[in-house]
Amino acid sequence: MTAQTITGNEAFWGTIKLSADAIKLINSSPTLVTQLLDYQTSFTKQTAGAMSADTGTGTGTGWNGSAIYFAQNWTTLSATTIVGQLAHEIGHFENTVADIAYDAQYRPAASDQSVTANDLRAMMGLHREGEAVYNNWIVQQEIQKATSSDGTGKDGTKIYLAGDGLYSTGPSNLQSILDNQHASDVAGNLTGSQEKNAMIEDAMHVYGPLPTSEPDDRPHDQRGQFADGDRL
Repeated sequence: MTAQTITGNEAFWGTIKLSADAIKLINSSPTLVTQLLDYQTSFTKQTAGAMSADTGTGTGTGWNGSAIYFAQNWTTLSATTIVGQLAHEIGHFENTVADIAYDAQYRPAASDQSVTANDLRAMMGLHREGEAVYNNWIVQQEIQKATSSDGTGKDGTKIYLAGDGLYSTGPSNLQSILDNQHASDVAGNLTGSQEKNAMIEDAMHVYGPLPTSEPDDRPHDQRGQFADGDRL
């Protein structure tokens, strides 16, 4: 059976036309290809919308609960950056059903604006970000190995890990944290599920103080301010 690939001409891309280099990187990751095919299925069923570009001044790519949108300046971004951002946001899409079920069970009532309730909403939102970061890292590793000369990833192409280097007061070390976590997990013979949980927790700690598009706002604070828990 011939493995399915992404052409860049699928209807779900909407107004987005990625470069040949970006499509090549996408097809280097079995995980990302499978997830985009899942998106295509949802698009066909009209449970996910066509991808589009932000028409405002936003510089971030995101998932709004129904469709993935790209930053308004996406055409100026490198293939490694755009594929990295996509790998993060498709992670939100893939986890939507589980997140909704989790929210229904644990999210505080919208009328509860206590500090405890807001902190719980914030942690739930940060957990979603952690899931997306883990997905981004998995895709990154697959692409780096697939594009290397010997399959080890040492000289392969490294896509962007969303959230790395975004502290307003200095570079974050998300990449090294996850890479070191993986090395430790391998040495400790952790299962895939154990590693995933550890990396999600690592990402939550990094994302908590990261700046957002709102001045003087952090994801932790922003999560807690809105009862609907919209993603960043």
